[in-house]
Amino acid sequence: MDSWFTTERAVTEGLCADAAQARLQSDDWKLLSWRVWLGVQRPTVAQVVAVDPSEAVRSADILPVLERSFEIVYRANLGGTLLQFLLADIVGNFRIDVAHDAALIQFLILFEEILIAEKIIPSDFVMVVARPHPG
Repeated sequence: MDSWFTTERAVTEGLCADAAQARLQSDDWKLLSWRVWLGVQRPTVAQVVAVDPSEAVRSADILPVLERSFEIVYRANLGGTLLQFLLADIVGNFRIDVAHDAALIQFLILFEEILIAEKIIPSDFVMVVARPHPG
């Protein structure tokens, strides 16, 4: 298990517990599955392959291999490291027209962006523009 995964899991579970506690005190939000929020799980390699055999279960190897053969012209970290697991199966329960829902989602996005920018966690999703090394 990578060291960042330990950090990712601790942060995700902390955010879940805080958000769940805040929501449990709110009477207007009955749709959320607390089982999902209180037990965030990252899927195993076998679970990922069972759902989609084309999924890159060795995705951490892609960029280092790419950098050996190509010059990275542009890289955009798109995030997803925490949010893809934190919001899985529940994001549809948030209402953008409800101020506290919108604020919570905006906070979670910003929090993940800061952790990635400060290199505390990596970005799970990356867009790269590259060209072959000269010669």
